Amino acid sequence: MISKKQAAAIAKSEDYEVASIDTAETKDCKMQYSWQTESKFTCNLMHETDMTNVKILDSGHWRDVWLTQGQGPDQQPEAVLKTQRLEHGFSDRSNIDRNRRDAMAMEHFTASPWILNVYSYCTTSSMAEMAPYGSIENKIWPSSSSSSSDNKDSEDSRDQDQKEDEISMEFLKLAVQATIAVAEVHNFDMEGKPAIVHNDISPSQFLLTQDGKIKLNDFNRARFVRANPETRDTCPYQMEYNPGTNRAPEEYAYAPQTEKVDIFSLGNVFYMFLSRTWPFEDISDTKAAEILGKGGRPKLPSSIRHSKNPIHRILLEAMLMCHKQNPQERATAREVEAFFKSKLDDLVPGKFQEWKSRR
Repeated sequence: MISKKQAAAIAKSEDYEVASIDTAETKDCKMQYSWQTESKFTCNLMHETDMTNVKILDSGHWRDVWLTQGQGPDQQPEAVLKTQRLEHGFSDRSNIDRNRRDAMAMEHFTASPWILNVYSYCTTSSMAEMAPYGSIENKIWPSSSSSSSDNKDSEDSRDQDQKEDEISMEFLKLAVQATIAVAEVHNFDMEGKPAIVHNDISPSQFLLTQDGKIKLNDFNRARFVRANPETRDTCPYQMEYNPGTNRAPEEYAYAPQTEKVDIFSLGNVFYMFLSRTWPFEDISDTKAAEILGKGGRPKLPSSIRHSKNPIHRILLEAMLMCHKQNPQERATAREVEAFFKSKLDDLVPGKFQEWKSRR
C-alpha cells in the first residue's frame, strides 16, 4: 500500500519530470491511433517468473537485462527480462511512459519479422524474445579472440583479401536489412506516414537471429508520432536530452524532430560499416555537435572515400543519402531500401530478395 503522502504526490503532475513525455495531445496535434495511448499489462506472467533461476546479462543506463530459464526438462533460455534499475524513480511518469512505449511498440509490431517480440509487460519491466547471437555491433567489432593469424605470407594475404570481401558483402547484407527494419517502423501503419520514431538507432539495437538476419530492438527512447486532426500532417516532437555522438544535427540543436533522425543515425551505421569506428569517437559530444551543426561529418579514410570496391561505393552513397543536413532533403527509409535494391539487382541479381525474405 502507498501512503497518503505518496498518493497525493502521484496526483500532482508537477512533482514529476514530465518534460520528456511527448504523449500530451494539443488542439493541433493528437495521437493518430488508439494503441498509441494504451497500456497492455500482463503482470501475472511477469510475477510467475522464477527470479531464483535467472542471471544478469547486461546493464544499461535505464535497465538491467536478465536471462530467464525455460520450463522444459532441458532448461534452455526462454526469454530476457528487463527491469528498471533501482536508482531511477519508479513513480516517475516519464520512466513509466518510457517503458510503456517500449512495450507497446514491440507489441504493435508483433506481425513484423523485423522487430523483436515482446512477451510480457508490467509498468517498468518487460519480457522479450531471446536473441543470443549478438548484434551488428559485434559484427563490426568482433572480439579479439576471433582475429586471424598474424602470418603475412602471400598466400595468407590472398586469403585475407577474400575474407575482407566476404566481410564487406556481409556488411552490405546487414545494411540492407537494417534499412528494411527502419522502413518497417516508419511505414507499418500507413505507407509514407510514420506512427513511431525509434529515436535511438545504433548498431547494438539490431540483434542477430539464428539465420543471420536482424531484428530491431529497444524502443524505450521511441516517440509515438502525433498528427493534425484536420490536415493529417504529422507533428514534430522535441527531446530534452540527446547525448552521445551518433545523432542528427537537429537533435543536438534541440530543434523539432521527425522520423528523419532515424535516417541520419542509420547513415551513421553505414559509416561504421565503412570505417569500423564510432562517429567522432575521439572528441567530446559538445565538439561533435558543433561540427555537425556546421554541416561537418565524421571523417572517412581516403582509401574508403576513393575506393573502387562496388560494395564500398554502394554503402558510401547510401550514407550520403542519409546524411543530408536538412531533414526534409534527407532520404526516407523506403528510398534507401529502393536504392539498395537497384544497386544489388545490378551487382548480384536476386540477392536483395534473398536478404529480404524471412522464410
